[in-house]
Amino acid sequence: MNITYSSKDGNVWVSISGMAEVVRDRQKIDNLWKPFLKAWFPNGKDDPELALLKVEAEQAEYWDSSSSAVVHAVGLVKALTTGETYQPGDNEKLQLAGD
Repeated sequence: MNITYSSKDGNVWVSISGMAEVVRDRQKIDNLWKPFLKAWFPNGKDDPELALLKVEAEQAEYWDSSSSAVVHAVGLVKALTTGETYQPGDNEKLQLAGD
């Protein structure tokens, strides 16, 4: 299973992968339920199609390129003039579960 998130402005991206399972825990559904979810589940918390997805994360990776356009331009020019690889922001890979 892979879950991804991208910020509205597209400057931050996260990817998490791991093992997933469908959970139908009524108490947890009650705790997490918000009225706006009725848009997707018209029968409310009792909708037979409603379930939770539990993900045991094994790996994660993120990118953060939230620097200003000027910072990106300076980094690109530096890469072109020095021959170095352009690094547009922070990137990190995390191993969350041992193999």
